[in-house]
Amino acid sequence: MINKTAREINQILKGRLSGDLDINPMIERVAYDTRQIHLAHEVMFVALAGERRDGHNYIKKAYDAGVRAFLIHRNIDTSIFGGSIFIIVEDTLASLQILAAAHRQRFDVPVIGITGSNGKTIVKEWLYQILSSEKNIAKSPKSFNSQLGVPISVFTINEGSNMAIIEAGISRKNEMKSLEEIVKPTIGILTYVGAAHSEGFESKEEKLLEKLIFFKDASTVIFQNTELNLRCFNNLYPQKNRFTWSVNGEGDVVYNIEKIKAHKSTITINYNGERSNIKIPFIDDVYLHNAFTCISYLIWSGHQMEQIETMVSKLMPISMRLELKRGMFNSVLINDTYNSDINSIAIAFSAAKKEAAGRKMVLIVSEFAASTNHTISDYDTLIQLINDIDPAVFIGVGEEIRQLNGKLKASISTQFFHSTSSLLQGLDITIIRDSVVLLKGARKHSFEIIVDKLEQRAHESSLEINLSALKHNLELYQSKIHSGTGIMVMIKASAYGSGSIEVARILQQQGVEYLSVAYIDEGIDLRKAGITLPIMVMNSGMDFIERMVEYDLEPEIYAPKQLDNLLTYLSRNDEKIRAHLKLDTGMHRLGFTMDEVEMLIEKLKDNTSIQIVSIFSHLAGSGEALFDDYTNYQAAYFEKMAKTISTGLRINPMKHILNSSGIARFPQFQYEMVRLGIGLYGFDPSGFVLDLKTVMTLKARISRIKTITEGNTVGYDRRWKALRTSNIATISIGYADGLRRQAGNGKWQVLIHGSRVDIVGSICMDMTMVDVTDIPGVQEGDEVTIFGEVNRADKLAEVYQTIPYEVFTGISSRVKRTYIME
Repeated sequence: MINKTAREINQILKGRLSGDLDINPMIERVAYDTRQIHLAHEVMFVALAGERRDGHNYIKKAYDAGVRAFLIHRNIDTSIFGGSIFIIVEDTLASLQILAAAHRQRFDVPVIGITGSNGKTIVKEWLYQILSSEKNIAKSPKSFNSQLGVPISVFTINEGSNMAIIEAGISRKNEMKSLEEIVKPTIGILTYVGAAHSEGFESKEEKLLEKLIFFKDASTVIFQNTELNLRCFNNLYPQKNRFTWSVNGEGDVVYNIEKIKAHKSTITINYNGERSNIKIPFIDDVYLHNAFTCISYLIWSGHQMEQIETMVSKLMPISMRLELKRGMFNSVLINDTYNSDINSIAIAFSAAKKEAAGRKMVLIVSEFAASTNHTISDYDTLIQLINDIDPAVFIGVGEEIRQLNGKLKASISTQFFHSTSSLLQGLDITIIRDSVVLLKGARKHSFEIIVDKLEQRAHESSLEINLSALKHNLELYQSKIHSGTGIMVMIKASAYGSGSIEVARILQQQGVEYLSVAYIDEGIDLRKAGITLPIMVMNSGMDFIERMVEYDLEPEIYAPKQLDNLLTYLSRNDEKIRAHLKLDTGMHRLGFTMDEVEMLIEKLKDNTSIQIVSIFSHLAGSGEALFDDYTNYQAAYFEKMAKTISTGLRINPMKHILNSSGIARFPQFQYEMVRLGIGLYGFDPSGFVLDLKTVMTLKARISRIKTITEGNTVGYDRRWKALRTSNIATISIGYADGLRRQAGNGKWQVLIHGSRVDIVGSICMDMTMVDVTDIPGVQEGDEVTIFGEVNRADKLAEVYQTIPYEVFTGISSRVKRTYIME
């Protein structure tokens, strides 16, 4: 809560006021995205300027949402926004950081500052889990650790806070100084420093030194005792206190991993000459190292070993992601069941509002976690948030949340249950029909049980689509195109197997200019799902013109007979349509040839029913340097054909010829639009676009583990023989799901507990066997990654002797799709 008036904020920022100077609203929070606005009368909208978007263009939208206070840095006509006050500064982001720094200075509380390459969010959330029963803790929401995210995090500190845990992340030199000035950590924690976000630094040492700036005013810094960590820390802070840990090495605390069994590790802790044994509910190296960081903090802060074991025994894996799943009765489930504090609820409500896009909304929300980190006013805020988002149905779980009964809008149908079990017994689940359902619950209420009941029953395997990674890839390509050039995103073949509707929604939110599908049915499904972006249909055929017009779809015109049919229908029915002309410049697939251009002009020159929106062609070899001469030939040929048509028809349509590979390799041919396909999903065939993130991860589960003695065989045709006594796991995926038989017999390795294991024997229709002999602690029900960030789909494509497109589109529809937003 900022708890400052607009004039007080202006004094801090040394800005200039404009607009209605008779008002002076109290500001409690900021918003930088109009889709995140709740309780608008308490909000100051911050107009941030990015590479492709400028928040000043959204001021009217924020005003229409009820906001009456604005932080801007451009000169605009403020008089048109009656009853509003504007604070004008030189740089809105820098001013937001100054405001956050002033907010931080108001509170004399311990602030744990966390930075590193990996593990920041997990360590922050685990410390919050551990300490929230002792203290009222403010913390960074989710992974808010950027130049924008850190100020937002600091604003969570309020009068009731007696500790804060704030994480900070950087990606280039000279970024940490501003974050340190905002947060001023009193205690520092450095997590693992590795390869992540290294592009902006010349060396790992340079990156580490930049991160250590965060601890300038910290009294003590806690970190793993590695040679590099110690050297850099001593160089920068020779007099500062440090508290170090190691595994089987040297440090203030030394950990030894004694035993791993059944998803638990037995750890020996050596501290101050004493040895203690505790059990940790993890066996994965990454989780163990993050747990060691948390335990080291607890030891440093004076907790006894018995307390520590109790605390860490309750730690649970962290999912800082929203999951979107297909629910029963044509519903969409948004699963955010990790925690339930007021800040995370506001974020989840924003996500639900965006996903709903006008559809019926159902909220299932628990009481806050049973700790001291919430107040009566938090429930008042929750009431306001619910009334603001205006769901059709609100379902509350827990005793405390019953205080909302009778305080929500009359239009909101309400139900309250004492517990999750009483909800499962008493809820009529048909209430979720055709709805977007948000489940937001404190961990103790086990809302995952509700998700399991409401989820559309499906195959045990799943294709996980990371919408945050997809958004990152889109922004990466957007940074590579010229100003004024639009992007048409290809979501044919169900968005390369990922699910076109969910992907289209995120693309619409991100403001892409066009979508393209292969067939009309795909376009109709998008329209029925509320997608309003222009949609080009590539294979529109000749028999579906009426439906094209009905659903405002734009056909690709690629053949004379198809054009004749379209003209005849439109003339007969007095209809109009927008369309795209496809030219054949060397792909020799669909499209008009040079010989057909004069005929094309003749047919269209007196036409009033078809508006040619774009002229385009397709490159045959843009990803291969071997074919660069041919690509240049195609582009020149395309320009000649397009100019002839445009001149002949006296039109000025958009032109586009570049696909994912061409965007980076041939920027001179970007024209008015480019087409983004496989690059959006994390693969650039040209190899020119770096830092793409993995979007799709195929997962299965272990159905059964058997011990096979030496000499026995596994699978059809006895293709694999055990050379030793082996543990063989059968996993829930086969060639009917899209894991081809070419991957069998040791040709591909899946990932279990972070370790690669061979597929043994032939892949069956519904099952596959893998050798887990060398993996400690593996159990039935464990997750198996078929392909993902580590064992990448392009490498599996090499095993198949094909391309990643075919790997993705070959995943069966019976494999359920799960969507996550980090």
